[in-house]
Amino acid sequence: MRQITPDEFTVYSLDELEPDAQEKAIEGIAEKLGGDWWDSSDIDDIASVMAYTLANEFDTPEHGKWGVADFPGIDGVTLESWDLDRGSYVGLRGTLTRENAPALPWADGVVEVGLTSRRDYTEIDVVTDEDELDPEQERDLTVVREECKALADTVQAAVEAAMQAALRDGRAELEYKTGAEYAKGFIESNEYEFLEDGTLYA
Repeated sequence: MRQITPDEFTVYSLDELEPDAQEKAIEGIAEKLGGDWWDSSDIDDIASVMAYTLANEFDTPEHGKWGVADFPGIDGVTLESWDLDRGSYVGLRGTLTRENAPALPWADGVVEVGLTSRRDYTEIDVVTDEDELDPEQERDLTVVREECKALADTVQAAVEAAMQAALRDGRAELEYKTGAEYAKGFIESNEYEFLEDGTLYA
């Protein structure tokens, strides 16, 4: 603690406060971190977590040699937008292939997956080629088309599951960055001081 002059009042570090005042101090900083102090770096952190989760889900080659913060992203795919609250969506743009997303359920007949970021969702276009299904079999065209649709539905479901995983981890990062544990570390690293009741001294 230390005296502030000329007003002659005392300010305290977090550890010097009484338990109730400590709780108030931490809650106050957590509220600021999720409000007035929220900035573009926080947005970038959440985007990085979501992009890394997508890479994990797609098993993007060599993604494991990078950390979350320095991961360069999935080649050919851009995370353009996301909403963790109201709409709960991920906006992706680009193309998924066997090379950048080998974990997807690729099968004969599936060529690539086009991703188009719309206002509040990602349009997923699974491109199939009927000629790649099994060229040695003679089958009715209707059956071939049904097989292509089934393959496309399976791949689309896998892409949607990956995006849901990205949303899940994005929400977890948001909760962490606005939670008590992060706020306490933020207070200690910035050496904030408080009044006796836990109000931030600025």
